[in-house]
Amino acid sequence: MSSFTKTLSVIQEGIDRGDHFGAQIYISKQDVVLLDTAIGRKNPDEWLTREMLPCWLSAGKPITAVALLQQIDAGRCTLDNFVAQFIPEFASNGKEPITLKHLLTHTGGFRSAEGASTAPNWEEIIARICRSRLEAGWTPGATAGYHFTVSWFILAEIVQRLSGQLFSEYVRQHIFLPLKMNHCWMGMSSETFASLKDKIAPMFVSENGRLTPHPTFDRDNEIIRCKPGSGTRGPIGELGLFYEALLKKDGLSLSPESIGQMTSRQRSGLFDLTFKHVIDWGLGVSINDPNGQGEGLPYGFGKYASSETFGHGGSLSSCAFADPAHRLVVALWFNAQPTDARHQERIRGICAAIYEDLGLTSDHPKSEISSERIPTPAGETSHNSDANDPP
Repeated sequence: MSSFTKTLSVIQEGIDRGDHFGAQIYISKQDVVLLDTAIGRKNPDEWLTREMLPCWLSAGKPITAVALLQQIDAGRCTLDNFVAQFIPEFASNGKEPITLKHLLTHTGGFRSAEGASTAPNWEEIIARICRSRLEAGWTPGATAGYHFTVSWFILAEIVQRLSGQLFSEYVRQHIFLPLKMNHCWMGMSSETFASLKDKIAPMFVSENGRLTPHPTFDRDNEIIRCKPGSGTRGPIGELGLFYEALLKKDGLSLSPESIGQMTSRQRSGLFDLTFKHVIDWGLGVSINDPNGQGEGLPYGFGKYASSETFGHGGSLSSCAFADPAHRLVVALWFNAQPTDARHQERIRGICAAIYEDLGLTSDHPKSEISSERIPTPAGETSHNSDANDPP
């Protein structure tokens, strides 16, 4: 069994350099947990533990994707349904052709509404998004550009209207608790927050070796409110349980076919106008480069990940993925946001170290589940705001 010498060294080097105070990391292979720990400090005065509750930021987006896919499996909607069939007020200013699939593949075209996420309540957020315009020259399904938050509020609103539950309650009941992600919340009550306040793991900003508290992420009201694209909190190891369920195709109340669609290429070869790079997407997860050039991908999974690897990063801080070729699951979180360039270097370094520690640097075997996936042809950063939360 690996001692993860290189992996832990990357984390410690970042602590010594002032990139972060500490990190949580989880690694499993073939359903065996190899590492589930915390390294370093929560803040200058306290040690970080693996039970503490960081915010995953955008690494939680796949949770929202699963909630929507559960509605599809229940027969309440399809990927090809127009958003306006469930939110009639969305059908304005050129957004009428946008489908649920476009939302899940970041090809909807209403990034200009990102400021809506700062509205004072859920209803006003949805209203502002619905009033937004389709971007000039955008063809839904054929033009690509990562949407930081707004499409995820719309997906969550659809789940609320179809399920009859508040979205924060829905994901807790139908995703977190069934997977034994018992310490995860996407928004929580004031009472729950009060009981967990000492376990909240805060975020810092690191610049030039100096770490300062993040100005917004850990405010009480930000922790309490439901943010379906950027607000999930829980031990990063419990996000690892979510990816294990995707690999096993079990435990998510989803059909194997839906999981196969989610984790395979549904958007392929399109240039992403937000990241200025070609990035392939499944349904709510990014897919590694098909030609083995994944090291250069923004928020990628490192140079050794197989072409079928799927997952999602969180703004300058977190990353979680599954590599079906090795039945490998990785989830990690750093408690400070450096510059974009430094974070990309940090993630690539730790992902490479994990594969090296496990001896997985040779050619990748063909995944056992790749033949079950159903590909669909294409065509169909600031520290201070979750509206700029890449990816």
